[in-house]
Amino acid sequence: MTFDGSAIMVADPPIAVAAVCYPRGQGINDMVTAFARNLARSGVRVGGLVQRRAAADRRCAGDIFLADLGTGADFRVSQDLGRESEGCRIDPAAIAEASGVLRRAMAEAVDLLIVNKFGKLEGQGGGLAHEMVTAAAAGIPILTTIREDRLDRWNDLMGDTASILGPAPEEMAEWWRRVQAGRAMERCGVPPQVPSGLGVERTGQ
Repeated sequence: MTFDGSAIMVADPPIAVAAVCYPRGQGINDMVTAFARNLARSGVRVGGLVQRRAAADRRCAGDIFLADLGTGADFRVSQDLGRESEGCRIDPAAIAEASGVLRRAMAEAVDLLIVNKFGKLEGQGGGLAHEMVTAAAAGIPILTTIREDRLDRWNDLMGDTASILGPAPEEMAEWWRRVQAGRAMERCGVPPQVPSGLGVERTGQ
């Protein structure tokens, strides 16, 4: 599923979407995983995918896995390109399989959806982009990560509806506190802020 730059309709509640922005080379996955699991232990219904690597001494800096926060199941999403290669690449078919985790979490109306990364595939309108904009349009809070050199494409996709966070646990915690405060105001009858909409359009498979 890919998208270009036209808007879609969004749900009435305010959209709570945040991306943790980090520089190339900085590890972020363990921080996001710890944040998600701490929230889950406190009673927040957290679903989605977090990223981890294994066997860091391999050619492609370790196989890349996505872990289902709900079940603990792993999806290997990297492809080793062979002995002469100095890197690895993401397997779109494996990403498509893992996307079912996000769809299930949305169907269960989780309190927070974690999407491991807004990466190269998502920047091209593929990968997990469809699930991200579907969740945002449904009013489900989303937390993801993005490398700083991909911010322009992220802004093209989400417009001004998303918060950009620094790579620090306290920034994620403060963002979640504000999300919860906004939900409490809605329950008290305070009219929600109307978002500007998401800059995406379905263009086909």
